[in-house]
Amino acid sequence: MRILSKKERLQNQCADIGKKVMKEMPDTEQMLTNSIIEIGKYPQYYEDQADKIAWIILKIDTKTMLLISRFALITTAYCDRKKIEQDLCFLEWENSLARELCMQFYETAFSFEEKNLMVRRRNRAGESGNGDYVFLLTEEEVKEYLPDLRLRKARPTHYALEKGARLGWTKDTSEYTSWWIMPETKGMEQGQIFSAQGTEYKKHRIIYPKAIFQNGEIQYHGRNIFHGDFTIRPCILINREKYLSMREKEEIRYFRLTSGLLIKIDRKHMTCFRFNSNQKEWNEDSVMFTEYEHGELLGELVDFDDHYPTGKPFTYSRNCI
Repeated sequence: MRILSKKERLQNQCADIGKKVMKEMPDTEQMLTNSIIEIGKYPQYYEDQADKIAWIILKIDTKTMLLISRFALITTAYCDRKKIEQDLCFLEWENSLARELCMQFYETAFSFEEKNLMVRRRNRAGESGNGDYVFLLTEEEVKEYLPDLRLRKARPTHYALEKGARLGWTKDTSEYTSWWIMPETKGMEQGQIFSAQGTEYKKHRIIYPKAIFQNGEIQYHGRNIFHGDFTIRPCILINREKYLSMREKEEIRYFRLTSGLLIKIDRKHMTCFRFNSNQKEWNEDSVMFTEYEHGELLGELVDFDDHYPTGKPFTYSRNCI
């Protein structure tokens, strides 16, 4: 894959997603299952420090990409117990505490440009309103995109732990926490739901919020909704072409050449840096920038964190993004 000029790259990546990409879509989807991109900022270590949010690509098509946060970010119960005691409508997703916090997350975590990438999603047939920009995975999506229990396990951020996220108590769950998924709508055969005092609630049409427990299993029991030590892994749906266009505007970009060399392009200062994997440092190479501008380098666009200890970048599929 030749590294083209800015205009040529944008045309190839955004406009040329027809026959070639669709032909390779099955392989590409598999390659993207665990790919990671960064959008938005949210406290992950300290409350007053917002850090880049890592997202796992779960699904990609010609128009959108479905993403889930790599880590459990928000510590919360699913419902507000005091509100439920007054009205069972607060068991519904539309009125839940979980949705309220997802909306707050949307407002605080993303810039204006990043919000422009996002697509609203209706989470259930017949749902009122326009849907949500930030939402939870459904049980069906968990089973489809995260079929292995190991893929479902989620580590909480330091900030989520500080807010009370509970870790598992066994050796293989001690690093992981539980996270909410979209409530079911299939009726009472799934069990009863109880108040904090143990009193059974009356039947209600939507009362079964489930969660992925620390061991990766999808579970439910009557008082889960009040567990304030559960978490949220926010999900978003973004416009693919807009995302590619936004990446084109980034001043710092990283490429891995076919030779294996990792380079950093600083377009603002019109220079290039080679990554020295032995010394874990960048060495300037202005001549290579000229080769980059003339499309003479062969490689692929990657994500890279300067502070990543091994110097190993997260790689995108060259055919899709």
